[in-house]
Amino acid sequence: MKNNLIVFYLIFVLLSISSLEDKPLWVEFQEAKDLYERGDFQEALGFYLDVTKSNTPYPEAEYMIGLLYLEEGELALAKEQVKKAISLSHYLQFPEELLEYRYKLAQIYLLQEDYDNYILTLNEIIGREEIDLAEVRDQKAYFDTLIDSGLNRVLHLYRKKADNVLDARVKLGYYYNSIGKYKESVNYLLSPLIAFISEVIDDNILIDREYIFTSVEIFLKEISNNKRALNYFNEHEVFKVFYYTGESLYGMDQTERAFEIWNFLAESSIDSMWINKARQQLDNPVVEDWKIIY
Repeated sequence: MKNNLIVFYLIFVLLSISSLEDKPLWVEFQEAKDLYERGDFQEALGFYLDVTKSNTPYPEAEYMIGLLYLEEGELALAKEQVKKAISLSHYLQFPEELLEYRYKLAQIYLLQEDYDNYILTLNEIIGREEIDLAEVRDQKAYFDTLIDSGLNRVLHLYRKKADNVLDARVKLGYYYNSIGKYKESVNYLLSPLIAFISEVIDDNILIDREYIFTSVEIFLKEISNNKRALNYFNEHEVFKVFYYTGESLYGMDQTERAFEIWNFLAESSIDSMWINKARQQLDNPVVEDWKIIY
C-alpha cells in the first residue's frame, strides 16, 4: 500500500490547506513538534510543510519531515530530506543541531545498507577531511601500550576528554568489528573507552580531591556503588564498548588482552548483558558471525 504520508503530502500541496500569514513560523513549528511527539504524524507533516513554504529556509522543519518519512520506513525520502536540512544548516537557529542531522543521516545509510556512505558520514562527523597528526600519534600510542602492557597501563599513562564525536568513533569501531577488520575496530573503540573512563575519574576527583585511579578492576567495582557514574556508563553503553574491544582483540589473536578486558567486566558486580556476555566468552571464547552492531 502506498505510504499514507506521500498521499497526504500531495493532498496538502494541492489544497494548500493553511496560510503562513496566520501565525509566526516558530509557532507553527512548535505546534508541529507537539503533534509529532504525540504520534500524530500526518497532521504534523501538514504543519511542517506549511513552514517550509516560507521564503525563509527552515532547516529544522525540513529535518522533521525527514524524521516523519523515517517513521514510515520511507528511507529514500527521509535521506533526501535530512540531506536538504544539512545543506541549509547555515540557517539553523542553533548550529550545534547539525551534528544530530549528520548522525541521523548516518543511521539512514546504515538502514539502507549503504555502508560506504555510512562510513563516509561518520568520518565527516569526526572531521577526517584532513589528517590530524596529533590524533594519529595518540591513537598509535594508545594501541601500542594496550598490546604491550594492557589496559591498566594505558589508563595510568593517558587521559582523554570526551567530545561530541565519540559516538561516531564507537559506531565505526562496531562496524569494523562486524566485517572482521579487528585492528581498525580496536583503534576506533579504544579512544572512546579511555575518554569515558577519564570523565568518571575527573568527576571522582571533583568530589574527592584525594581520589586516585589504581586499576580497572577497582574502578569498575567503585562504579557499582556510584549511581552517577553508573548512569553515565549505561547512557553511553560503555560496557558494550568494553565488550567489543575485547572481542576485536580476540579477533586479532591478542587472546591475553581480550581475556584481560572480559575479565575486568566479569569480576565486577554490575548487572549488564555485556558483563554476562563477557563471562560467557571467558568460558567459551568465539568471534561472533558477521553482523552490524547498532
